[in-house]
Amino acid sequence: MQLKYSVLICTFNGAPYIQEQLRSILNQTPQPEEIIISDDGSTDQTLSLCEQEFAQFDFENFRMVEGPKKGTAANFLTSIHLNHSEYLFLADQDDIWHSEKVAEYAKVIASRSEKGPLLICSDASVVDSEGNEIHPSFFEYQGLSIKVLEDDSIFFKNIVQGATVCINKEMIGLVGRFFGEEYLGDIVMHDWWMALVARYCASFKFIDKPLLRYRQHENNQIGAQSKLGFKGRIFLGFRRKARSFFSQLNQMKRFLIFIREAGCLNDGVLKRFEFAECTRAKSILVKTVFWLRNGSI
Repeated sequence: MQLKYSVLICTFNGAPYIQEQLRSILNQTPQPEEIIISDDGSTDQTLSLCEQEFAQFDFENFRMVEGPKKGTAANFLTSIHLNHSEYLFLADQDDIWHSEKVAEYAKVIASRSEKGPLLICSDASVVDSEGNEIHPSFFEYQGLSIKVLEDDSIFFKNIVQGATVCINKEMIGLVGRFFGEEYLGDIVMHDWWMALVARYCASFKFIDKPLLRYRQHENNQIGAQSKLGFKGRIFLGFRRKARSFFSQLNQMKRFLIFIREAGCLNDGVLKRFEFAECTRAKSILVKTVFWLRNGSI
């Protein structure tokens, strides 16, 4: 199958790695119909290096646009509508695509019998800043399982890695039906939001192969926190978890509105949400949120 697709790369000061990423994309067979660079205000050589790579490959079908400068999620979610191809791959600025990535996705698409919105993602290997392998499987490295898509614990644990995502036009239309600048603050990450849409309103396909090399950068925050005392680390850890949980609840409430207005679920379905993979405390809190929202959605 000759897949017709475009690639969206959201960039911000990605000069150290963007050329290697672009080479891995431009070496795919077939090449993308178009590459869209949505840049969130880079102050380094990111854009000029992109132009150099495009010239090196004699690739003229690219666009460079200005991102919203409101973070990664906003950049991706406000840029996917720029796509004109049947399929759109999302790409980070610093990863490396496997040489057979597009071919593997094309096989999945060719074997699909149903129609409608579709999200495909894959596993990835994990590499360090120099490209040396840390682990052969991102899923194993992070302790992830696609089983979270079989019940509603997807609300609490995302398993879709945005850099591996491919979506079709129908999925782009569905994702874009209900969000705007006033809602972006309720969306934890663009890939998590797409995972939720795929779980309840679309088709989801997972390729159990590492089809990109995910570059894991050093986390400076860890070093800073190590200087704190035991009580300080406990406090910051609790605060971080609390913020994360309430962000998840806000995303959940926003998504309940989305699925109702998008026509994905009928009125009685909210009673049937189950959280088999959640702790009892989380389950009680979530069901309370659902009950409170059920009368006002």
